[in-house]
Amino acid sequence: MRYLLVCFLFFSMISCQQDSAKSSNNDVKLFADFYVRYLQNEQQLKAEAIFKRGLDKEKANKIELEGDVKFDGQLLNPIKLNNSIFRYQLESKRAFKENTIFKIEHDKGTTTEHSIGMSPIGKFSLENGSASKKNGFLLAWDGANLTDKERLLVLVTDKNNKAHSISINGPSKNQQARIKGVDLQPLATGAGYIYLVKKTSNTVTKDDMIISSLAEYYTDRILIEILE
Repeated sequence: MRYLLVCFLFFSMISCQQDSAKSSNNDVKLFADFYVRYLQNEQQLKAEAIFKRGLDKEKANKIELEGDVKFDGQLLNPIKLNNSIFRYQLESKRAFKENTIFKIEHDKGTTTEHSIGMSPIGKFSLENGSASKKNGFLLAWDGANLTDKERLLVLVTDKNNKAHSISINGPSKNQQARIKGVDLQPLATGAGYIYLVKKTSNTVTKDDMIISSLAEYYTDRILIEILE
């Protein structure tokens, strides 16, 4: 009787371990991080992809995929660190495209695609070409309104090369934003310059993969006068 009881407990324990292992394996996830940066003045594009596998993103390990990773049809080069894949990367000089596609070609012949869309910023200006630490300034740009997934960073640098950033979160009603004077207090008066960075981000689940994407568009800088 004891023998039967021991056997029953033994096989029950094995069954529980198998179920637990099966559950753990099912909890393992594949994470993909896609990044695109475009420099307006230089017409320079940079695209990166990083892949991780694990129970959660923070503790997941970076991995090399079996298949190729492409960006708008171009192959991303694997960058290795300590004999392991750190990231996939591509740099090129080209005109800006509002819609771009990352494509993963899996070893089983299937593919996963993820598109990133963002409109560029054309020229931008400050009312009267100056920024007042008392009254702020009105920023206007050529292009589309900000969406709810976009934000605009306004980066101002003074004569002492001290930089300060101001964030404008979308959505916006038009192509304008009023910057408050209080946001300019850390900066010295005098000559300075300003440029904008438009950002769009998103996270989706596709083909059992959790995909996070970030795109950044850097404008050229313009000279301004910072007033008291």
